[in-house]
Amino acid sequence: MSAEDHRDMKLKCSTCGKELLQNDLGKKWRRCHFCEEPICFNDTHYLGVRVKGLYNDYLDVVPVCKKCYPKGL
Repeated sequence: MSAEDHRDMKLKCSTCGKELLQNDLGKKWRRCHFCEEPICFNDTHYLGVRVKGLYNDYLDVVPVCKKCYPKGL
């Protein structure tokens, strides 16, 4: 498989099944932070994660899919 074939590889959104192109990563879709499944921007949820740094704690916002998003939020 050449680099050009890999770039045009089609994926599907894990939630809605919409076809996604590999080279549109970051433009039309992202990967879930926890399970690494592709998700389109329409189905992306965001979750704040507390990260402990060397000097301060801070909040990092990460993209998650519907199945990884906590049910109580």
